[in-house]
Amino acid sequence: MPNSERTAALRKRLYAERNGIVADTMCRLGVVYTENWGVSLATVRRIARETTAAYGYDHEWAKGLWLSPLRELRLASLWIGDATRDTDLWLQNMTTQELRDEYEFVLNVKRDR
Repeated sequence: MPNSERTAALRKRLYAERNGIVADTMCRLGVVYTENWGVSLATVRRIARETTAAYGYDHEWAKGLWLSPLRELRLASLWIGDATRDTDLWLQNMTTQELRDEYEFVLNVKRDR
């Protein structure tokens, strides 16, 4: 399946889980993203895990997702790709503490496997 179709399918799954109250609260507390659907981290992780089970790990696709303005795609990309490769790409685009924390969490989980 081409990356554009996989991205559309992933966006559709994440969109179904959106929570405007969470997104508004995050913005009010200063956690600002260009686009934020308010999907919980646990749900993003579950969907990313299911996505990698269906399509496999794909670092190139993950790099494209990481450059998206959508919070949920950026978070999912850390699980879909290899966060230990192309570290400059990941680190240069860490715009929030949440992204930094998730990146560190992914590195620790994948290291322990």
